[in-house]
Amino acid sequence: MTNFILCVTIRHDKKLSLDGININMDAITHTLISVSSLLAFFLAGEFFGKRKWTEISDEVVSFTLNMLERDGLIRTETDKFGEKEIIPISEIVAETLKNAKPTPQPKL
Repeated sequence: MTNFILCVTIRHDKKLSLDGININMDAITHTLISVSSLLAFFLAGEFFGKRKWTEISDEVVSFTLNMLERDGLIRTETDKFGEKEIIPISEIVAETLKNAKPTPQPKL
């Protein structure tokens, strides 16, 4: 198996040299090279981004919510669509104060 290395150099006289192939580096050539590389990386990001990262991020979020709920750090409830929603702390405090029994005051 042979390795192929492409050496690109830009000389001070604005000539692009590709291992012995001299290309005049004008504005059109520069634009074509930069736009084609941007398009290639954009398409690669779209291809790889839609396949794995959205599925992985959903799993990470659900795992984190389950761990936080199991450890008692947050409280969640499941809505009618099966999605978990975090209950705001103000509702938890209001519910706790409403259900709290008054403590008897010692007589002095």
